[in-house]
Amino acid sequence: MIFGPDFDVADVDRGIIVPKIDLGGMASCAMQTEDDVPGDEIVSAEPGAELATRDEALPPVIPEPATLIRGFRLLAERIPGFRHLSPSETRSMIRASELDPEMIAAGIVAADVWEGAQRWMHMTSAELRELDTAIRESDEVIREMKILLEGMIGANRVRKHRRGKAILSLYKGLELSLGGPRRESDNLLQPYFDNMRSAYMKNRKRRKAKGETPEPKD
Repeated sequence: MIFGPDFDVADVDRGIIVPKIDLGGMASCAMQTEDDVPGDEIVSAEPGAELATRDEALPPVIPEPATLIRGFRLLAERIPGFRHLSPSETRSMIRASELDPEMIAAGIVAADVWEGAQRWMHMTSAELRELDTAIRESDEVIREMKILLEGMIGANRVRKHRRGKAILSLYKGLELSLGGPRRESDNLLQPYFDNMRSAYMKNRKRRKAKGETPEPKD
């Protein structure tokens, strides 16, 4: 596999190797700092070991954000060739990196039969096949990570929506309350409502200046 032997197969989900990270203390409700995150534990996979899979539904787990961040950073450190490309670097690689699959397959076969292939490719035909395998495995992992990321973004969008609706309802309630007969306590609430109204109108003006379509009311 492309990630090398330093990954545990006991915690593999859907046939994809993931690093084993000690998530002890996740049940604690207190926020952790990065220094509080438990150290990682890496277990080497035996050569030829069969990957474990899980078909049954797993209970939801809410690890501490610091634990997740530490795990992601650990994973990034262990991915061979991990890097961020600049837009210009990406553009310069498009032609060669986006070859048609049929062209790639034909080239791999041709490299196997032509003795002079290594001189032109600067790699052996076996190395080309290993590179192709690594790319295919990485593509599968990337697809799964995109699904994970999109799911996390969706879950957080729902939370943001709940937060926004609660604040807008609060704003409406304050507006109605302060618009009626005045009570002494209303004078204390007025500055808070004014701050909310100022922020709300400022945001509306900014959206209008950018030509953004207002969000539909629920």
